[in-house]
Amino acid sequence: MELDELKKSWHALDDRLEGRPLLNDEEVERLTAAGRADTGRRLERLRWWQRASLWTGAGALLAVAAACLWSGCLPEAEDGGDEHRRLLVLATYLLASIVAGLAWDWITYRQLRAIRTDRMSVVEVSRRMTRFQHRLRAEAVAASLWLLIFNGVFFWAMGYHEAPAPTQALVAALLLAADALIVYLLYKKVMYRHLRDIRKNIEELKDICTE
Repeated sequence: MELDELKKSWHALDDRLEGRPLLNDEEVERLTAAGRADTGRRLERLRWWQRASLWTGAGALLAVAAACLWSGCLPEAEDGGDEHRRLLVLATYLLASIVAGLAWDWITYRQLRAIRTDRMSVVEVSRRMTRFQHRLRAEAVAASLWLLIFNGVFFWAMGYHEAPAPTQALVAALLLAADALIVYLLYKKVMYRHLRDIRKNIEELKDICTE
């Protein structure tokens, strides 16, 4: 008897909860506005990092070009032909990489700038952030490969391949450690952290909108 009464009470409570919205319109609007604002702020941080990357790349491009002109590494010197040839290969690799990186960052920045949380639907923001996440993963893989190739070119251009084996091992270990630190700090601790927070906000907004 007591079990039947408990079941009836539970079903009655369940019916009342189903007929009553969990959030009223004002609460939904307030939470949605707060979620959009927070997502917008985190997107702006990602845009700031892309702008910083563009300015850094432009500065690096000018610095490498100026260093080549000032040191005379472009024309091959008679008394240091092999050394100048290696430096020319390193400078060419750096210049080409910087130009490609600037083009990639500019496209990424335009994609981020086109995401408007105040004008787009939650579904559209989510779709564009998914595209950006895939692009960021490809960028992280490309950056890791670029660093490995740069290690080899730098190692060769600086003549470390002719150094004693302990020196070669030490330089290679330091370069790999620097690569791992750069990738970890730039992508894991910065870009992916903001991206995870944005994805979390979007999922919360989806839940709010479906209440």
